[in-house]
Amino acid sequence: MEFTPLQNLFGFFGYLRGKDNYTQTNVFEQHQVLSGKNPIWVTVSNQESHLFKTTPELYSVIMKKATLYSNGIFKHYKTVKGVDVEVENSEVIKLLNNPNPLQSKTEWMIEELIHSSIYGNSFVFGLKAFDAQKIPSILYNLPADRMVVNPTGLIFKQSKISDIIEKFTLKGMDGKNEDYKVSEVIYSKVTNPNSSIIGLSPLHSLQMPISNIRGAYGYRNVIIEEKGAIGILSGGSGGGISGNSIPLSGEDRTKLENQFVNDYGTSNRKKKIMITKTPVSWQPMTYPTKDLMLFEEISADLRIIIDVFGLNENLFSKEKGATFTNLNEAKKITYQDCIIPYANDFTYKLSDYFGLSEIGEKIVLDYSHIEALQENELDKSTVISNKVNTLINLMTNGYSKEEAETIVGLK
Repeated sequence: MEFTPLQNLFGFFGYLRGKDNYTQTNVFEQHQVLSGKNPIWVTVSNQESHLFKTTPELYSVIMKKATLYSNGIFKHYKTVKGVDVEVENSEVIKLLNNPNPLQSKTEWMIEELIHSSIYGNSFVFGLKAFDAQKIPSILYNLPADRMVVNPTGLIFKQSKISDIIEKFTLKGMDGKNEDYKVSEVIYSKVTNPNSSIIGLSPLHSLQMPISNIRGAYGYRNVIIEEKGAIGILSGGSGGGISGNSIPLSGEDRTKLENQFVNDYGTSNRKKKIMITKTPVSWQPMTYPTKDLMLFEEISADLRIIIDVFGLNENLFSKEKGATFTNLNEAKKITYQDCIIPYANDFTYKLSDYFGLSEIGEKIVLDYSHIEALQENELDKSTVISNKVNTLINLMTNGYSKEEAETIVGLK
């Protein structure tokens, strides 16, 4: 079956306009409409990847988040008498640390988060020799921009995802489509208030900030590279009683234009000052860029992007650099409020996909080795140590163990 994005979607950032498709975006309403069994495209107008790759602030924020996320260490635990015990020589961990021949664990994790960040959906395919096989031999991220979700038309009275989604379809570059069973794919999505089936790209909420950033860069690029008519050289005032202006002759005008283009400029081999016998006056046509506040606009839009993706602005380079304390605190907050929750959600799905949840085992991403988070562990140890010392002192002074534990909050 041949799909077309216009079946269910119309626009997003639309088509980028301008001389180099860089400076402007034409914003349209999203129409990822769920209608019966109609297939739903993940990408809206296939512009998300272009915006990510050509908007520096967007790229830097998403890559920073992906890099922090990829610092996690996969661990496999099983529960023994209520205590989590790490599984040694786990086949699952071996797979996650070497997911496929083309990617390392870090590359694979970064790619998955990028897909989720720019498309609002990610699809991890595990190659299995047969359906009953729990642990696949390789793991790949399917290209989200070419993925289609095929609903069954049923949602709210169903208890299994396979009763809600019939299959996933990958639109091939050669025009041939490839179907994937729901059981073959780990499907993750960003919450979409209009659909519980398809995820919503965070870029939707950033339409104006991204457009502003690209407009500011485009304006600066024109000023620096193309310049255009930065001013007007016109005939100066003539002498005599009337004081009328004397227009430049055709020959003088051609001479000035040739000199301006060929002889003068800011490069090393060009002259910086024009000297002419013809009386002329100069009328500038440029507007001071500082008065446009382009840099301030970009900085403000960057902060919005940072907030949308759950990071902290002290993680990024800026005019006034962050102190070591601020940077460390920013990392701590980002891991606690953004990275670890994302990791917990993904590893929960991994555990379920590998059939570990049903046997009391789980996969986790451990970030305890991160320096900024180790301070938290030290603080916790100090608190526990103080409580234990207080407990001992209370019991020494005649309190029962139960009373002392209640007082220090251990019960």
